[in-house]
Amino acid sequence: MSGRPWLIAVTVDGVNLPRFLRRAGEMGLLLTGVRIRGKHLSAFAREDDVMTLRMMAENGGWRFSVGNRQGTGRLMTWIRHRLALLSALMLGIGALIGASQVMWRVEIENAGIYAADLPEYLQALGITPPMRKSDVHPGQLRDLLEWRYPETAWVECGNALVRDGRGGRGRRAGRHRR
Repeated sequence: MSGRPWLIAVTVDGVNLPRFLRRAGEMGLLLTGVRIRGKHLSAFAREDDVMTLRMMAENGGWRFSVGNRQGTGRLMTWIRHRLALLSALMLGIGALIGASQVMWRVEIENAGIYAADLPEYLQALGITPPMRKSDVHPGQLRDLLEWRYPETAWVECGNALVRDGRGGRGRRAGRHRR
């Protein structure tokens, strides 16, 4: 045996089909899902055993025919015929996962008097897209922005977004959102 475990659908036509089954059993050939209807036998055989079964059927006067692979073998055939499609799908999924790990842009909204200084400060901190999201720590960034710009009402930092909004004069940042 070459170790291929797939099953192949086989049919045997002729008289005295129990004798065919007995001979197959004596030769150690395993048939599963055996159905006999009159002079017609249908079963599943290991792919490695098909040639031996064919020779045995021809020598015994039975007509033997081979059908499709079943189970794992059928899946393997389907995959082999669609390998390019499956490869493209896997590459696409990998690219999507990879792209979702990257911060592609920084948006600054309602920065008011800090609108000119904030992008320069972020660049000085090393926050320039594109960069990995795991390299940006929103909590630390929020604390740095609150310390540098004390007149902000709130600062919101996320993986892909830094927002800074102005509130009333002299108010400290009261609400913190992540």
